[in-house]
Amino acid sequence: MTQLVGLLCKNKQKIVMVADRMATAPDGLMTINLENKCTQLNNQVMTLVSGMFYEPSIFRGIDEDWMSGKSVNEVANKLADNYNQTRVDRITKAILNPLGFPSFEEYHQRQQKLNPSVSQEIHTRIAQFKIGVDLLLGGFDNQAHVFHIGEPGTSYCYDQPGYRCVGIGSKLADPAFAYFKYLPTIDEERAIIIGFEAKKRAECAIGVGVETDIWTISKEGISKLPNEKISILEEYYEEKKNLSEITERIKSKED
Repeated sequence: MTQLVGLLCKNKQKIVMVADRMATAPDGLMTINLENKCTQLNNQVMTLVSGMFYEPSIFRGIDEDWMSGKSVNEVANKLADNYNQTRVDRITKAILNPLGFPSFEEYHQRQQKLNPSVSQEIHTRIAQFKIGVDLLLGGFDNQAHVFHIGEPGTSYCYDQPGYRCVGIGSKLADPAFAYFKYLPTIDEERAIIIGFEAKKRAECAIGVGVETDIWTISKEGISKLPNEKISILEEYYEEKKNLSEITERIKSKED
């Protein structure tokens, strides 16, 4: 699953997007390092992908012409529809075709004639089928937005809490927002620190990569944080983990 983080800031006029570079297979047995998890849809909308397998069909029909004048919500709905269709196509090929059903329509027409146990087994396999891909969508129209698109082809907006963590380390990442008293009104610099902190906490989960990429999105466009600034964040985090200094300070107070 790896780890993605998105959070709004500056009164929802900007969004910070954070990702590792690890891709993990759905069974968790195989990992690879990716150059970039970002797919830029235009100069104000991008997605981060969590999962092992890239599914270009999820982005079907989302080109520069289609994107013109579309709200971020419309983009999220289009991605969800494509996701659902991709899932249907893969179920048809992986489950229905080998059983002699050329389509879902044919399966539904013949379902009543099947042995109940066979029908139930097919239904269970369909219900449990997963693509193994999640999208974190960030974008700006009249304000910044963050959406999560995932199984089985659903889109959820997280503008109200202002943030969303997606990936295998999310239960470890989420508490960072409470710890830092996160609100969507915070400035960009603080949002970057919180997003980075959340991602670093997620690294305790197996399958989350140690390398970090950060982007910001606003009405001015999409910008990727340079490696020099990522290095500063890494140094800050490593210093914070160093317990020797604070231990010495505690001992000095005891003396």
